[in-house]
Parts: sequence; structure tokens; C-alpha cells
Amino acid sequence: MFSFNPQIFPQIVNNHISVNAASSGSSYSQQYLRRLLRSGKLTGLILGLVWLIELDSFEAYLVKAGYSKDQRFGPQ
Repeated sequence: MFSFNPQIFPQIVNNHISVNAASSGSSYSQQYLRRLLRSGKLTGLILGLVWLIELDSFEAYLVKAGYSKDQRFGPQ
């Protein structure tokens, strides 16, 4: 299971992580993560132009994507 270590990812604030940090930690592109947020597949919030992903939602999505047989949109 993928988990974020606060020493490695200090960008975790109030159980939210920036799209940039999530992208670098998971190998998903920032554009794809923003698309997931806009479609409601990930929960988060937007502050100005910066999206923040709810950490629990992101970890659940990674687990779900890991079990999926369709790997076209999984981490590369």
C-alpha cells in the first residue's frame, strides 16, 4: 500500500496534499489528478488555482487502481 511519510512529503496540510506532491509521489500526471478532482473521483478542494487532494481519498484511489484489471490509467 502506498502511504505518505510526513518527513518525505512535508506538503501534507490538514490531511490534504497538493497535486504537485501527489504527482511526484505516485507517477500520475498533475493534469490527470486535476481531471479526477473535477470529475469527483477524488475529493479535495481548490484554493485559488491550487488543487489540494484529500489524502484518504487519494490513498483509496491508489488501492482501487492497483486492484483494477484495466491498467491503462494506472501509475506508469
